[in-house]
Amino acid sequence: MSTGGLGILSTKELPPEAILMEDLPADVRSLVDDETAKGAVKEITRGVRTSDGKYFYTITYADQAGELEAIQYWHDGTLISGERIQ
Repeated sequence: MSTGGLGILSTKELPPEAILMEDLPADVRSLVDDETAKGAVKEITRGVRTSDGKYFYTITYADQAGELEAIQYWHDGTLISGERIQ
């Protein structure tokens, strides 16, 4: 939905939002628990895909070696990407 160019309620204007683990959808939360079981979650953000308004989640965590990694999931738990942060 758009409001005539003001950007209010337009998904194109929404920046990623920091959220808590308990705010993740259940499907995503269980995958994050499995992926980061031996690491410490540093940050979770929720973003919006502008073409269809679906949410995606980026989880940044430290692995066992202390290296930062980021993994992204769609709202339904589908993996988007996972990579080590340089």
